Amino acid sequence: MINVVVCVKVVSANLIGRKEKVDGIYGLNPYDMYALNKVIELKKKVPCKITCLCMGKEDVKDVLVHCKAMGVDEAILLSDRLFSGSDTYATTYTLALAIKKLNYDLIVCGCEAVDGETGQVPYSLAQRLELTCIPNVEDIDTIMDQEIQVRYEDGEYMNTVAGKLPLVIIFKNFTTKTGKINLLKLKRAQSSPIIVWSAKDIEAEPDLLGQVGSKTKVCHAVNISNKKREISYIEGSSSEVSNWLEKVIQEN
Repeated sequence: MINVVVCVKVVSANLIGRKEKVDGIYGLNPYDMYALNKVIELKKKVPCKITCLCMGKEDVKDVLVHCKAMGVDEAILLSDRLFSGSDTYATTYTLALAIKKLNYDLIVCGCEAVDGETGQVPYSLAQRLELTCIPNVEDIDTIMDQEIQVRYEDGEYMNTVAGKLPLVIIFKNFTTKTGKINLLKLKRAQSSPIIVWSAKDIEAEPDLLGQVGSKTKVCHAVNISNKKREISYIEGSSSEVSNWLEKVIQEN
């Protein structure tokens, strides 16, 4: 049995895309959805226990219920007011403590979140857990005898690499498609509990959590999702282009 922990993030539904219908105000980050779908495909070939790990408020539980209906065995929500305002540093501290409480062979992440797009969490998490990290993964080929073989993109080429478990892999693609969810499986998922862990449950130090424990501070935020964006094309030498960019930056 391979124990797989999939780190997922719940984001605002209006960031996911208009082509895919999303129920409610929240949905699963598309990069994490792709990673989760790949792990569920793996479960059909290799005996796996899939645990979804998520940080957020308790009102995102419905998204985790859908994850369980898709084929996830256990869903754990890290929810505490002390987690509020976490940057990459504080987020990975929290996730790492939670993962250490679990049996794990493989940690799976999407490459970034559509509401932040820093792409730093998977690498920082691997560093905190002192695990090898394989980025830009397209698919998992095999898992056998505590060794995983994956295909990953390296520039223009597709390569295959093998690594000893435990390790962290990062899927590069995204999707908003959950596939068809069996109604019976959905009802079963709704009747089974979502596990909620607080800061106390993971034995975290309050000074390293949330906004207090973050190394970066958000000074100002602007919602640009509904703004019409314009595209400008500029031709000229590198100095002319840099001067134009400098002027645009100063004006904004």
